[in-house]
Amino acid sequence: MKRLLAAALLLASAAAAPAAAAGSATAGSAAAGSAQEIAAALQESMGGSAFAAARVLRFTWAFERDGERAAAYEHSWDRWTGDYRLEGTDRESGEPWLALFNVESRQGRAWLGGEELAGDALAERLEMAYGRFINDTYWLLMPWKWLDPGVHLAYAGTAEVDGETCDVVELTFGEAVGLTPNDRYRGYVSRTSGLMVRWSYILQNEDLTSGEGEPTVWRWTEWQATPQGVWLSARRERLGDGPPVAIVFPALELVDEPSAAQLEAWFARPE
Repeated sequence: MKRLLAAALLLASAAAAPAAAAGSATAGSAAAGSAQEIAAALQESMGGSAFAAARVLRFTWAFERDGERAAAYEHSWDRWTGDYRLEGTDRESGEPWLALFNVESRQGRAWLGGEELAGDALAERLEMAYGRFINDTYWLLMPWKWLDPGVHLAYAGTAEVDGETCDVVELTFGEAVGLTPNDRYRGYVSRTSGLMVRWSYILQNEDLTSGEGEPTVWRWTEWQATPQGVWLSARRERLGDGPPVAIVFPALELVDEPSAAQLEAWFARPE
């Protein structure tokens, strides 16, 4: 991850668990199975093939410290073409910026304060935008990515989390996966709801070696269903010492069949 999180942390109506969507049979089979079976059951609990069918994902990723909004980024992603729209506020100038690029080619255009960027300024903005795409989509979609190529799963036993028995799965990565492949994660899947209710991680060191020490732990809450029946968690709260911080998703939208007008509005280059 998601080295962007470290930078973010330097900045000075909970939905009921969808027991009907998860189903006791799904949760039970996950508890008895391998890490891969738990991952498959988790995806089924979150809506299964309905997520794969959605063409456009739109969301807001926001960072809160002491209950106050410290940063926010608006994302629109055409998952068929790879086209991406990302908007935010520049932390140095306070001006709005916009990047339109493709996540496969990493090529695109960017604007700061309404002025189009070029040369090194464009390259730096596109690199930052791609990093935010990797970071912010992982914060939102991590439970959907357990079965991705290059992800290694291992069953790590059970744990009690807020009164629920959870199966714990450890995730490690191949060398070519993501921007920080030596990060290590654990996901905690409730046997009651079939959903992930906590994650912990140890990020890789700056020299790219595996990190050590105590993991950082976050609670995943406010699971909610889209009209397609896809379940997404809208809030992560960091546990442990220090000021209260949270990653929240105040806007979440999946669009199966966007109109030409919608695609134009989301991904067209402003002139």
